[in-house]
Amino acid sequence: MSNWNLTADAAFDRLPSPILGIKDNQIIYRNPAAVQALPLLIREAVLPDELCQLKADQSTVLQLENRQWSILRWQAGEMDFIRLESTGDSHILPDYRIPQFTRQLRSPLSALLYCSESIEAAISQNRPEHAQAAIVRERKAQMRLLRMIRSLELAALPDGEAPYDFHPQVVDLSGLLQSTLRQLETPLKSAGCHLEWRNHTRNLCARCDDVLIQTMIYHLVSNAVRSAGQGGTIVLCLERRKDMAFFSVEDDGPGISPQALSSLFSPSEGGTTLSDPFHGLGLGITVCRKIALLHGGSVLLSNLPQRGVRATFSLPLCPPGAPMVLRSPRLADSSNSLPLVLRELSDVLPEQCFRLE
Repeated sequence: MSNWNLTADAAFDRLPSPILGIKDNQIIYRNPAAVQALPLLIREAVLPDELCQLKADQSTVLQLENRQWSILRWQAGEMDFIRLESTGDSHILPDYRIPQFTRQLRSPLSALLYCSESIEAAISQNRPEHAQAAIVRERKAQMRLLRMIRSLELAALPDGEAPYDFHPQVVDLSGLLQSTLRQLETPLKSAGCHLEWRNHTRNLCARCDDVLIQTMIYHLVSNAVRSAGQGGTIVLCLERRKDMAFFSVEDDGPGISPQALSSLFSPSEGGTTLSDPFHGLGLGITVCRKIALLHGGSVLLSNLPQRGVRATFSLPLCPPGAPMVLRSPRLADSSNSLPLVLRELSDVLPEQCFRLE
């Protein structure tokens, strides 16, 4: 988008989506759709802090003037532009993605049936090692199915509506993320990825549902593992900016094309994915956005300067002096005594991770 030969009004005045032209964080152009949809923002002509932090070729979802917007910022010449698309009328599973859903659902169900038959055959033939291998494959198929069901359940919730098992409490984020890191070490090693951790602060407390936050982290890590591949590096980072905590997941994969980046939060895409569209339902980014919005935060995706992708979500911190009662993080088991991390990374982990021992 760097080759800019048209004036802003000629390029964008007829578009139905709001478009803003930005220079030095001042709004110097707005198309008619933006004037109609964002009257307060247009009147002030100054970008809010959330949009000021958004850099070129970054995409996020924010609430502006009581509406949720999917936002992309890019640079063209001496000006930056911001495109906004309302997420209020998005469809979680558009018609064109139903075949993809049925294909993905068929895979774990077929695996479960095959494993059950294999276990029965191995027992009748007195081949316990074959039965054990089939049981491990069966556990992985169960986790994949549970992940799909949970992702659909969360993605189908209206923005801001909590799931039935939403239990927010005051949580020490450093402690929560260190516990999450310990859960990730062995599975990521088995997947052939190196894990790094950068904690730039301590004593950050936020009111959140710790299991949902872990679910969001695992979704982002799953995308990062598939992007980085064997031998790749996944970096987790926690830092504070003013009254917000920012947690990021980075990978050293090939990155995302500008076209894909612009559609990740687009309602017309129904919530796409950073990963291969033939693996999973492509709801991971939608689920992360839902969880972040539920906690008063947002999700930001951007390409790193050299290679790779950084996915960052924000959480509002507890205000200073607020009464707080810290509680231990809950044990996030998903099923069969297997931890949540195995469910959420079931698409990218080898079968050996699903042995009970």
